[in-house]
Amino acid sequence: MSVTSVLTVPKNGAIYKDLPGASFNNYQLPPSILIQHTLRLGQGNLSDTGALVINTGEFSGRSPDDKFIVKDNITTITVNWNNFNIPIEPQFLLS
Repeated sequence: MSVTSVLTVPKNGAIYKDLPGASFNNYQLPPSILIQHTLRLGQGNLSDTGALVINTGEFSGRSPDDKFIVKDNITTITVNWNNFNIPIEPQFLLS
């Protein structure tokens, strides 16, 4: 089953500007640029084969409390809303 996207995301990343604590300045950068940013920030290293290596430390899993899904006409009836699928309203994403 395929679902058509109902949200157009601006290329400048403005979709994130109203989310609490968000400070994204880039959107959908190519892998080479993301790797450069990661290395510059000291958040990873390159292996001897050129692969990006990240040490996530002791806690590498995603917290269920940190996952949000936009609740819209499609997801309202297709997502099992519970403590792990937390809804966020579309107005928090668009200005």
